[in-house]
Amino acid sequence: MTNTCPICDKGILVERQDHQTIQYRGFGLNIPMVFSHCNQCESNQATDQQVLKNKQTCMAMKASVEMHIHQSMAATL
Repeated sequence: MTNTCPICDKGILVERQDHQTIQYRGFGLNIPMVFSHCNQCESNQATDQQVLKNKQTCMAMKASVEMHIHQSMAATL
């Protein structure tokens, strides 16, 4: 199944992955983000499924930081 670009209505959307660094509670998180790139108009966009996957990845990374913080706090008690 091909995905036609909804912006130019000519190109094909190809899934790509890049990393975005965000700061969370003093930690720099390098989060892999998925999106679609049009081979015709060069636009980047995200499908609903990609947005959901990116959100889940971000939430999992934040949960990992929280676990690390709680373990560090418990170790100092």
